Amino acid sequence: METDLCNYITSSKDGYLHEDICRMLTYQVIVALRYLHANNCGHLDVKCDNILLSLLQPIPTNSDKSSNKGENSNQDFPLVKLADFGYSRMIGEHSFRKTHVGTRVYNAPEIHHSKEGYNRLADMWSVGIVLYAALSGTLPFEEKDCLRAEEIFRDKGTIFTGQRWGKVSKDVLDLISNHLLVVQPTSRARANEALFHNWFTDFLLYQNLREIEKRTRHLMTTKQLDPPSPLTWLTSEREDLVWTEYQTLYAKSKKKN
Repeated sequence: METDLCNYITSSKDGYLHEDICRMLTYQVIVALRYLHANNCGHLDVKCDNILLSLLQPIPTNSDKSSNKGENSNQDFPLVKLADFGYSRMIGEHSFRKTHVGTRVYNAPEIHHSKEGYNRLADMWSVGIVLYAALSGTLPFEEKDCLRAEEIFRDKGTIFTGQRWGKVSKDVLDLISNHLLVVQPTSRARANEALFHNWFTDFLLYQNLREIEKRTRHLMTTKQLDPPSPLTWLTSEREDLVWTEYQTLYAKSKKKN
């Protein structure tokens, strides 16, 4: 099944997505941006409508037993594809552009009125808006208030009100508030920094990403297509001691099954 993140959110039972799903989706978006930015390309129109999802179905087996604790064998897993490169530009970290791009409510403040212009770090602000929308089912402000984005986000207490925000983790609030929706671009997290945030240091996320890799490989094989190489293209994006430990734990858990 194919859909986009906007429809995925609005069609969900609660009108917003649970944090584990948001973590899985956001990680993949940042992986895509990391690749673009490493090649001096900015997407510049990251928004829910431009995040396409392939909902990967369970691999048919002869057993109803779940392959691993934390992996729901009956759950569809979303594979993210970043789409619509109409506004994308070749742009380095220390290069700046001034032409209008993107969708206003997702745009970083510097796109609206910075004399210096903007660079690819504008994409990371947009990721913050996307994550906010996925977690809450709403946007932090209306389009008419876009020019007030700096003012609104300097007083972040006004945008994280309501019962829903009391139920999310401190780590995701920290990622949004202190690393993504940061008015000063030079203080905003880069894609390769955001991947190592505490919110993404989660074994369930690692398991879910491995499940996405496994189902993608199966789907491509059944369609007689060459699978991605390496086959762990999502879980190989991080190289640190914690992620290495997750690899070991995952391998041990698979042997038990």
